Amino acid sequence: MTRQDVANQMAKKCDLTSDQCDLAIIAFTDSIIEALKADKHVEIRGFGSFDAKLRKPKLARNISTGETINVPARKKVTFKPSKAVRYL
Repeated sequence: MTRQDVANQMAKKCDLTSDQCDLAIIAFTDSIIEALKADKHVEIRGFGSFDAKLRKPKLARNISTGETINVPARKKVTFKPSKAVRYL
């Protein structure tokens, strides 16, 4: 299901055009991304929660050459679904 499909379904359920719903989806996802970049917890009741966790730096190995590579620390986004979503 694409973003446009979701916007079309939203438009059918409310009194908005699909373009307005598409803009709402973009604003919604942008606000979640900004919150995660600021290390904030995002919880949408009845759907789930998003967190940005820090992955530690590690040593990895290139399989084809055997060379050791340093992988830097980075953030990883995790999603924990609510019970309503988990048990569909």
